[in-house]
Amino acid sequence: LNGTELEQVDTFKYLGVVLDNALLWNNHFLHVSKKLSQIIGIMKCLRPYLDRRALLTIYNTLFLPHILYCSTVWDQGGKGHVDKLQKLQNRAGRVVLGCDRYTSSATVLNLLGWTSVAQHHKRAKATFMFKALNGMSPPHITQLFTTSAGTHTHNTRLSTQGGLQLPKARLQYKRRSLSFSGAALWNSPPPHVRNTRCLQGYLFITQQ
Repeated sequence: LNGTELEQVDTFKYLGVVLDNALLWNNHFLHVSKKLSQIIGIMKCLRPYLDRRALLTIYNTLFLPHILYCSTVWDQGGKGHVDKLQKLQNRAGRVVLGCDRYTSSATVLNLLGWTSVAQHHKRAKATFMFKALNGMSPPHITQLFTTSAGTHTHNTRLSTQGGLQLPKARLQYKRRSLSFSGAALWNSPPPHVRNTRCLQGYLFITQQ
């Protein structure tokens, strides 16, 4: 680049996200999992000295941000990775509640009123899509998606209802990409939901 030879590496950490040369996100999931396990260990050590409110503060300020940060980009790694993060969230919940490992994950999430990792990621992606298609994101983000109206010379049901054209995706990896999964998520609710101009209203309906 400009006469300088660049070093080729397999992984590189940029703004807190670990990129790999195949964009499989395995290294980033390992990075996040390690961080979450360390935080759970800290919570276990502090539990005898802290009440539930203090432990929840630790969860919300130290644990949850690792699940949310840039998840729209790296949650393309597949269900197996998300399931591992869910197990770590369940462990953190059991520490907060002071219950044993035999307490079901559904019970833990219900007692704490927590949202699952998958739902957190879905909400983040829905927010991203809403902003991208309502003039609230930079143009290069909006250009990742094509409306059905822009690909048909005649009206179709999807093109007249604010839907997006799904890119061709033969491989499962491509179907997990943001350009495909984001468009599919945007197309999933009824037209009146896609046409709303209120982000909170849109999120409330799509998360039902």
